[in-house]
Amino acid sequence: MGTKHPDQIGIGHWRQTCETVGKMYEKGWDLHGRCNACDLLMLVDFRVLIAMRGPDFIPWNRKTRCRRIVFAGRCKGFVEFEFRAPGMTEFRQLKAAPADRLSDAPVGHVMRAFYEEIDRKKAAKP
Repeated sequence: MGTKHPDQIGIGHWRQTCETVGKMYEKGWDLHGRCNACDLLMLVDFRVLIAMRGPDFIPWNRKTRCRRIVFAGRCKGFVEFEFRAPGMTEFRQLKAAPADRLSDAPVGHVMRAFYEEIDRKKAAKP
């Protein structure tokens, strides 16, 4: 059997594969930011981002205020990263649990309880 089509691979796999902007750049990912209110789309230049934040910067689960100026002032939305790995046809939001929590994570509605149990075990360790 071959590998899945890249668009069908789970988000957890992508985070484990490329967590930092340095790895994303090396593997040829595309990255942009999209505002959830005004739909402003901003392309990300990896060379600039790496120069500003370093190759170990982790863009997963990050958002910032939109900087678009509209007639009534500033846009009230938030800009979040979206990615497209090589072979993918569509961009997907860059949102996933941290890589150390994804290795054996169950799917579906059980995930919240799974992560809460991990947090309890970590807190209980001396």
